[in-house]
Amino acid sequence: MEELLNKFNINNWRSCCLEIELKLKKELQDGGLVEKYRQEFEEERQQKLNKLKLMFKNEFDIEDVDNQLNAYTKNIKEINQDIQNQINFNLFNFAKDNLKLLHEEYPNTYIFINKVASGDLNQIQISRLLSIFVKVTVDSTNQSNKSNAGNAGEDMVDTMITALGIKEGVGYKKQHKSVGGSNTDFIFPHVEDNINLGVEIYLAVQFSTNDRIRMVSSESKSGAQKYAVIGNGMDVCSKTLDDIGMEHLESMRQDHMLVCFEKELKRKIHLLEKEVAKVNKNGSIPKSRAKNKTKLDYFQKATITFSEFAKILKKRFAD
Repeated sequence: MEELLNKFNINNWRSCCLEIELKLKKELQDGGLVEKYRQEFEEERQQKLNKLKLMFKNEFDIEDVDNQLNAYTKNIKEINQDIQNQINFNLFNFAKDNLKLLHEEYPNTYIFINKVASGDLNQIQISRLLSIFVKVTVDSTNQSNKSNAGNAGEDMVDTMITALGIKEGVGYKKQHKSVGGSNTDFIFPHVEDNINLGVEIYLAVQFSTNDRIRMVSSESKSGAQKYAVIGNGMDVCSKTLDDIGMEHLESMRQDHMLVCFEKELKRKIHLLEKEVAKVNKNGSIPKSRAKNKTKLDYFQKATITFSEFAKILKKRFAD
């Protein structure tokens, strides 16, 4: 690292950037300095999340659960995003204030921080080096955002299930390993791993999805109901039901029910009803009508809201 930084001048800075970035990646990402700094906030984050979960359960209303889940996941994202912002905008200062830690565990980062803070570089050099540091940091937190989104989806479902009074280990189980070895996010009721007999519902969760809806494994028990929960259309999700391709709807409608946000489902059905009713100026039927009718049929007959799904679970599995 020291040799690279010594060569990092006005004329050949481009040739050094990638090597500096790679050296920083090895120490900042994948359980490195970024994760070390994240742990500074973890206790407080867990306290906020637990408080949020308790509030959801105390205010739970099965008739309004779609809106409650939308608000719940939005609050989770805000809690997580606050920490991501702390890391993105303050990791360099944290590193500079913990040089002993850097020297012992992250030697290349130690050399890098010292060089930038030394006063030996001009403003252009400092600006470019800081840009590399920020890029590596943001790449790491962006990956964490994806992980948080996946975790938020499963946490959202788990929180709703427990608010319904369904007990883990009795009425449901998380991460069930089927006979064929594949995992399912949730099953109802509880059965032991490598046993499919007795499972009535298999549930897969994918919070933000387009053409890659993760369906429950074909190895699951024949005859059991299969549901896929998605977050499309919720405030925290960048995708809508418009992003789900025809190919996946065709494959899902064979034996999967989709569970999604009520407001988004109503919007999509209304849009498809308008599309199906359209005719060309010459009175002929648009070529897209058949495809739109198939989509409309799926969203009307094989898609339910969070509230509807909650009522199904409560009736069958709550104490």
